[in-house]
Amino acid sequence: MENSPGTLSCFGDWVNLPALAELRCLASGEGYHFASWRNVFILDFYRTLTVEALDATTTAKRLALKANPDGLIVLNLVDGTQPIPSGPIRAYAEERSKKDLGGVLCHATIVFGDGFRVATMRSVLSGIIVVQHSPFPRRVFSSVGEAAVWTSKFAGAAPGYVQGLVEAVRQAQERTQKP
Repeated sequence: MENSPGTLSCFGDWVNLPALAELRCLASGEGYHFASWRNVFILDFYRTLTVEALDATTTAKRLALKANPDGLIVLNLVDGTQPIPSGPIRAYAEERSKKDLGGVLCHATIVFGDGFRVATMRSVLSGIIVVQHSPFPRRVFSSVGEAAVWTSKFAGAAPGYVQGLVEAVRQAQERTQKP
């Protein structure tokens, strides 16, 4: 998919996915890739967060909302083996997220990985969600399948939603040029 001038860049051939014609690349850059599938906004942070990646979320979300004005399900994919972002990046992320709450139906964060460190990361994120006040439901998961089942309650889900979302995320991650 080619982007028009002034939009974010994407790589790869995203229009020739016959089984997933609804999967669209919104943005990609160093350590991140954003896509949409139906009314799901997929944020794949496969490296430690950066200011560039956080800034790109706002523009990509606007593109996704334009196609889905009734709201978005946000699916945040995090590699739990990556280093935790620095204090200034975490503060910037919190500031950005507080300013950009509109149009979200629910927010699922999936922290991939195994082991004590990754489990602790999921627990800490879950605790933060409990104490933060959010105008939409939020949860942390360890797999796309679990998140897909939970988000289906907010999606006005048609038959095949859960399987379709799992496949869309798999395809989006497969087509991302990661090191």
